[in-house]
Amino acid sequence: MNGHLIRERDAAFERYDRALERWPARAGDDFVRELTAVVNEMERIATEADAADGDRLERGRTWRYAGDACVDRAADRDPTWLAHARRDYQQAEERLEGLKEPLQRGKLDFNIGSLLRLLSGGRDRRLLDDAERRMSLAMAAFQKDAPDLAQRASDALGVIKAQAALAALSDEATEGKERLERIEQAFATPVGREKRKEILAGLQVGPDTMAVPEAVGKFTATGLEAEIASMRQMLQQGLKSGEVRAERASALNRLLDKLESLQGDYSSGKISAEQANARVKQLFGDLAPLLADPGPQERRSAAMAAGLSRAATVDTYVGQMKVAITREMLDVPPAATREALGGVLGDLVRFQNEMQAGVDDAAVAEQEANLLRPAARGYHQLSMTRHLLLARPLWECVDYVPAVNSLFFAGQDDLKKVLEAVAARKQLTVENTERIQNHGQVRWDTLNRCHVGVFDLRGADGDMAQLAAQKPKQARALAAVAYELGMAFATGRPVVVVAGIEEQLPFDVDIAPVALSGDAGDDAAALAQAIDEAFYLPQRSGRSSSLGTSLQFLDRLTANHKRRTAFDGMGWLAPELASDPAGFVAACEQLLRAMPQQGLRILRPSWPGAYPEAGRKQCFHVMPFGPAWANEVRDTARAVCDSLGLVYRRGDEADEGRIIHAIWDDICRAHVVLVDLTGANLNVMIELGIAHALGRPVQAVQRSDTVGVRPKNVEKLRVLRYADSGELKSLLQQRLAVASALGGASV
Repeated sequence: MNGHLIRERDAAFERYDRALERWPARAGDDFVRELTAVVNEMERIATEADAADGDRLERGRTWRYAGDACVDRAADRDPTWLAHARRDYQQAEERLEGLKEPLQRGKLDFNIGSLLRLLSGGRDRRLLDDAERRMSLAMAAFQKDAPDLAQRASDALGVIKAQAALAALSDEATEGKERLERIEQAFATPVGREKRKEILAGLQVGPDTMAVPEAVGKFTATGLEAEIASMRQMLQQGLKSGEVRAERASALNRLLDKLESLQGDYSSGKISAEQANARVKQLFGDLAPLLADPGPQERRSAAMAAGLSRAATVDTYVGQMKVAITREMLDVPPAATREALGGVLGDLVRFQNEMQAGVDDAAVAEQEANLLRPAARGYHQLSMTRHLLLARPLWECVDYVPAVNSLFFAGQDDLKKVLEAVAARKQLTVENTERIQNHGQVRWDTLNRCHVGVFDLRGADGDMAQLAAQKPKQARALAAVAYELGMAFATGRPVVVVAGIEEQLPFDVDIAPVALSGDAGDDAAALAQAIDEAFYLPQRSGRSSSLGTSLQFLDRLTANHKRRTAFDGMGWLAPELASDPAGFVAACEQLLRAMPQQGLRILRPSWPGAYPEAGRKQCFHVMPFGPAWANEVRDTARAVCDSLGLVYRRGDEADEGRIIHAIWDDICRAHVVLVDLTGANLNVMIELGIAHALGRPVQAVQRSDTVGVRPKNVEKLRVLRYADSGELKSLLQQRLAVASALGGASV
């Protein structure tokens, strides 16, 4: 290439760099236009250089730059532009053919490998195999000529290998599922002869084998036996080829034995079609652990025999996470979520590979800090994304840099010392930031950086009103812990809650506590286990989702936006995102960047979110239920709400049996939250923390004859005092009208 073309290429490359810096999200009409122009300019320069038969190395580099710009123009997902990138990379490869330029080839192999992974969608095994080959070549070249790039290639190779393994697993699961579904169909409700012929044709069994009276409508054993025999044959072939390990084949054969037994029970009339169907689905669910972690026991036994107890313990947690991910993969999630799950699974596999050589506890702790905890956090974030809620928190928010190896702590100094000793052995640090200025903001920021929180609620079992009167400092400290626990629930943090032996926690706490006995060794061990479980295991069951609700909210919010057509064109409001957590959060981030004036933030709360209804303004009343004055205050507040056209709600009036779920839902739907701080009730403080995290308008009140112990986090919160129900009524008639008007403009 002549100097003029190289200068033009360098100018185009600088333009490319500026575009990436200006639009880091790689989205938006302006970014698309700019990247399209860069691609066109790079391809023009490369074409002119080809016509002049210039330097092959520089021509290859130019075509590679054009391919890179195509990938960024595609935002990693547009198939047309990804295919365009592949064509440009092929041009680059042809120019480098035969040249002794291993580093340039390595860079091109790296980019092609990354592109093939994207094109595969995480499912095309042929493309993933080619991507693995390319990335292996790139890593070898980097190890020799560019060591600073070798780790990046190694990480990318680990992801590709995990996705390839996952694709194979998905294929195996899909094939097995299809076969089991055909068996399940045989247990369906009675059908006619023609329908039976159709089903048997799918099982590759002739219709003449059937000799069941039409009125009975059941299958004989022949068709199902043929299908099960076919599956056994497949297992034997896989065992011989090495594709199926012996322990897996043994387990799957036992599964087929159970299917045969189930078939016999159904044919003999011992069980109904509905019972047979349910049992088939259960058996198929049992496949997940076999596919995800078929033979870890030997590895764990070896670790225990070598005295590597930590390695064995962590391996158990990793196995449980792999099983959970595999169960999700059996449902064949959309591409973005499947890729996210594959990335986590790749890190888990990589962690186990690192452990196979046999390492001591210190080395395990280091790998946990560097690899396993970030992977576990990623899986937790993806799981909590199903609960995604858009909110305007009371506290200012920034793009927090995760501190996954830091524990948020709220509680007493004696427990902090024990926790710090436990954390140090795990290569964790304890964050308990105390500031005189902006204390509430600092605590909110610290909580959002940390992944796991530890909350000390020892002493919460007593009479808080009496404690506030006699020991206000202690009551204030407990109130702060409860308030911050509420914020942790609203942001979806895994939590460890600490209590004393046989102490009863506030009913808003749905997590089993760590009950400290006073024995130093036992307490440290209990804390260590609780921290592990918070990092590596789900704290709540269920797969409920609020993505559809949040998608509807965004649809309403952007209905009249000047760029609504562009949003639709980018697929950021597509209905299918409601079943794609990773895809939805990516689209949501793009939408929020396009609407910074809205001030909305993405929360991933502990439970599915909801939003206030425009046509049904609601006031949620946060207060103690038990005191003698509670019902009179409730009736007063209800009457005021009725007069203002507000729907009154209180936590003990919900139909939902799990009270914290009902309270959470009511706070989410509230236009205004009325909080009565009388009595320093800890459930009230938890719910106040939730309301502030969601940014719901809060009106706080308190009886004049009681001690105020609100924590330092909210010491500037305006609290209106009332002496009796008459004074309360007068206050609420003014304040609720104003607060509900503010709430009407909120999410």
